[in-house]
Amino acid sequence: MSAPLATFAHPGFLVEAEWLAAHLGEPDLRVVDCTVHIRFDPALVGPTRSSAREDFEQGHIPGAQFVDVLTELSDPASSMPCMAPRAAQFVATMRRLGIGNASRVVLYSGQNAYWAARVWWLLRLFGFDNAAVLNGGWQKWRREGRPTEAGPAARPRRPSRFVIRAQRELIATKAEVLAAIGDNSVCTINALPADQHLFTSGIHYGRPGHIAGSLNVPAEDLIDPGSNEFLPVDRLRQRFENVGAFGKRVITYCGAGSAASADAMALMMLGHTDVKLYDGSLCEWAADQSLPMEAAPVPPSSEQAIAAIENSRLLAELHEALARERAMAEVLKVINASPGDLAPVFDAILEKAHELCGVSHGSLQLYEDGRFRAVALRATADDLAALLRQPIEPKPGVAASRLIEGERYVQIDDMVERARHLPDDPRAQLSAARGLRTGLFVALRKEGDLLGYISAFRDEVRPFLG
Repeated sequence: MSAPLATFAHPGFLVEAEWLAAHLGEPDLRVVDCTVHIRFDPALVGPTRSSAREDFEQGHIPGAQFVDVLTELSDPASSMPCMAPRAAQFVATMRRLGIGNASRVVLYSGQNAYWAARVWWLLRLFGFDNAAVLNGGWQKWRREGRPTEAGPAARPRRPSRFVIRAQRELIATKAEVLAAIGDNSVCTINALPADQHLFTSGIHYGRPGHIAGSLNVPAEDLIDPGSNEFLPVDRLRQRFENVGAFGKRVITYCGAGSAASADAMALMMLGHTDVKLYDGSLCEWAADQSLPMEAAPVPPSSEQAIAAIENSRLLAELHEALARERAMAEVLKVINASPGDLAPVFDAILEKAHELCGVSHGSLQLYEDGRFRAVALRATADDLAALLRQPIEPKPGVAASRLIEGERYVQIDDMVERARHLPDDPRAQLSAARGLRTGLFVALRKEGDLLGYISAFRDEVRPFLG
């Protein structure tokens, strides 16, 4: 498989949507959805994880199979989540998916790119090299309007012959991680978000902070938030150069080995030849009180100071703040130029929202005679657009009703989850079926009276900021 990323040492680890669309249906191609839902709650130890099989059945790439990483590709005998499976279990899962030694495999995921990277890493672990991660994932595939299908896997593959010819030494043990502390020839990298690394979010895995001496390259910072694609090679390399990862052995870790897979894969794409993943990660490390952890930043060297700026997105946030100021000025100009027509205002606001927040869908709904109807839409499926244009009286408790009651804005973290609680609401059901996930509803008022609202949606579960 090839991808237009010739500057990577191993461009074939990624595949572009154009390539996949052109090769769908080829007999040796296997496409696998690896999505897992993960949610964080500071009141709990570690995140909660759940299968995304229902999402797969609502929509997936044509011909794709679904693999449940939590059950099919995790060791059921381990007390820790998501540990690499035993060889026999892995072989059985590959055969069930129709993957043989001669197959070409494309992996993708929805909520987080690192679940596809996790399965890619497991394939490498068990000696299979002809696999690639779909760059941009399910989000980009849908955003580009490429074909999808619904229901269970439509064309179940016949079991194929998958034989493990070699099991590589790609997993670091707890003892190896402990020995690496203070060893300048080893760079231990935490792939969790910066607020978890420094324990500023309250989220932990039994004890606060990170493995002593480890540095932070968040897996989420390897992905462009607008396109969901991996960063260009120069920016990706800079992330790891900032922590001195090249020229050393590298051990990546996170909470349970998933986000760490994205860091490990990115390093290998860049040509690093000595990368291991600590599969037990903080689930194992934090449970052992004798093992050292830090909740404060590592005393910074000059390289670490650069990493703290680059990897915490401070520079990006500064640029975004300036962009928001410019965007608001442009929007105000449109508002002043069209006092009686809200549609141009909507277009201006949503255009900037697309640029700043990665919004994929949205609408302007006017409120008249107790009903809402859409008067402007962006990137909305035809059947959903037709439904939104019909006047409707909102049911109690839904976002529109909350705006009527006086709330300035309402955020729905997951439209799919909301639809499960509103089985009789056609808007909720169709919005979920068309892939809308996190939604923001902002009231439009004049002298206290509700005129309508603007809605903006992401096609992944990712709350809006601000």
